[in-house]
Amino acid sequence: MNRISTWLTTLALLACSVAANATMTSIDGGALVNDSTDNLTWVADADLFATMAAASGNPANFVQTIINNSGGIIHDTPNADDYPAPNSGSYALSTSDFTPTTTRLNNAGAMTWFGAMAWVNYLNVTKYQGYSEWRLPTTIDASSSTGNPSGGAGNPPVTSSELAELFYGQLGQVTNQPILTTHNGNYSLFSNMQDYAYWSGTENAAAPSNAWNYSNDGGLQQPYDKFLSEDMAMVVRSGQATTVPLPNAAWLMLSGLSGLALIGRRRLWPQ
Repeated sequence: MNRISTWLTTLALLACSVAANATMTSIDGGALVNDSTDNLTWVADADLFATMAAASGNPANFVQTIINNSGGIIHDTPNADDYPAPNSGSYALSTSDFTPTTTRLNNAGAMTWFGAMAWVNYLNVTKYQGYSEWRLPTTIDASSSTGNPSGGAGNPPVTSSELAELFYGQLGQVTNQPILTTHNGNYSLFSNMQDYAYWSGTENAAAPSNAWNYSNDGGLQQPYDKFLSEDMAMVVRSGQATTVPLPNAAWLMLSGLSGLALIGRRRLWPQ
């Protein structure tokens, strides 16, 4: 093996080691983030719904497509928020469940819990980034999950929810500090992060008109009304996406060394 080939082999092994040992890795051109600690794949755009609505060119039609893909209905645990028949276990979607560009109560991109569930279904029907197992993050449905999940005395552990694990465990959330201003280097893997509450897919069994949410403006976790609250939605899937690219710098070095190897071969075996 010549010297250039040895360099290529060493660099390739080093690059693969970097990708394998990274806790969070940006993949698919930055669209997804692999979390090897929790064996999850996150969508990198933390306001993807608003991004997709804007890119559609017609947010109203985009929302209607989402509603149609769910058959206009979201099924849940029977509760007083079910519509038009309370406690029926069925909720009829409407455009008021979505805020694609302008606000009704909260941020652009915010949705009722029912709207968020319908949008996740849309991502699965259309196989966003090639996958059909997207979901809202989960929370342990227990009173002990309420509060600031920093893991400190009197607080629920970071493992009380996938959102708590993401924000506290992976992105450097600090209790009572907005994630937009206090975070670590992993934060840069995500885009369009909103200083607001994000829905969990977990309903609150004690009061099924509520579902859990997580407010990254201070790290507070609690159940909240599925209809009265309009929150943001980040989507996740179990397992990691398989197409993990080498870091950009490694690709550039490999490309350059490959060129050197080709030049070397031409010198050794002239045409």
